[in-house]
Amino acid sequence: MLILIIGLDVIGENPRRFAVVSWYNGKLERKGEFTLYRLIRFIRTKKPDIVAIDSVTELGDDLRMFLRALPPGTKLVQVTGRPGEQRSLQSLAREHGIRTSDRFDPYEEAKLSALLASKGIGYEVLAFEDEVIVKVTRGRSHGKGGWSQDRYRKRVHNLVRDKVREIEDRLRRADIPFDLETEEKDYGLARGEFRVYASREELAGIVRPMRGGDVEVRIYPVERAELGFAPLKGEEAIKERKSIIVGIDPGITVGIAVIDLNGNIIALHSERNMPVGEIFRFISEIGHPVIVATDVSPAPGFVEKIARSFKANLFVPRESLRVDEKNELLRNLGIKVEDDHQRDALAAAYKAYLRLKPKLEHVEAKLREAGLSKRADEVKALVIQGYNLGEAMQRVTARREERKPEPQTEETTSVDVRPYLRKI
Repeated sequence: MLILIIGLDVIGENPRRFAVVSWYNGKLERKGEFTLYRLIRFIRTKKPDIVAIDSVTELGDDLRMFLRALPPGTKLVQVTGRPGEQRSLQSLAREHGIRTSDRFDPYEEAKLSALLASKGIGYEVLAFEDEVIVKVTRGRSHGKGGWSQDRYRKRVHNLVRDKVREIEDRLRRADIPFDLETEEKDYGLARGEFRVYASREELAGIVRPMRGGDVEVRIYPVERAELGFAPLKGEEAIKERKSIIVGIDPGITVGIAVIDLNGNIIALHSERNMPVGEIFRFISEIGHPVIVATDVSPAPGFVEKIARSFKANLFVPRESLRVDEKNELLRNLGIKVEDDHQRDALAAAYKAYLRLKPKLEHVEAKLREAGLSKRADEVKALVIQGYNLGEAMQRVTARREERKPEPQTEETTSVDVRPYLRKI
């Protein structure tokens, strides 16, 4: 696949200037010296796959503006590693067989950044959540009044309603989860606001911005509170994590409840304006959800998004839970919560657990008979995912056999290979 990479290094300040080198299909080309705004125009014209730099601090206070200006599909990559773990360009280049010369030449530094990125070295800088706001509003003022202005206003509100319905239909057909808020006016809509749980790239060709007519459609990516850094290659080790049931109460204030597969409460949390990325991180630090639950039917798009992202089963009650039913569940648990959002999230998670409890208790009894009680969580998680009990026990037993070290024979040297296995 042909890839275009732009390598950068700062030359000087006031105004900030950059040395720019391009890498395309193995060919390096020196592009010259660019001011920041000329560089942005250049990047928007060329639409590179990667913009590589040794440290994003070289963009200074303009970093957020620079990230917002990048075209869809272009990644900003810090090749020296994530903050706090960075290494020098020269040592990375030597490690990957790249020849270096003058370390004080900005074009040499830009070249090394481009070459390292071409080998998959570095961390993508993540400025936005996988979440987008789509606003549909009128595009022009209605004027001061009169019969003709009243008719025009009604016509525009009908057009806004039709556009909202069109976008809603497109998102549903593309199977993209969303939540929608509308403001009714004149038997039509004054505005519609979608919170779409997908990246801007996923929306390409499904929802397009519109300006200048009677109706406007504007698309805003949701920025992260703090920048994230994700490896270009899958360098993170995948750890075995505790299987959990998660209840989510979406809204301006998000409620999260986490319980284990024995019905024990592990975590309760609520936070105002909590970005979806923070929710993922909060849950991931506790364990891996096998069920994501909601207390309302049908499930909000936000909760669907969380379930799909974790590849977890979605639990939706047959009917939305009533307030007295939620309070009764909490009394049975003997726990007090800080607010209604934690109550709703915990009620959703515990209701999902109660639905599964007979099956989970049956699994536990069979595991005690088979002497596999220590692996109960793994077997339960597989059963929840759709395996029958026999298949789940076989898979867990096979994993345990794979992990057993082979007995040493007399001819085998007594070398402790465990550190090497961990490294592999």
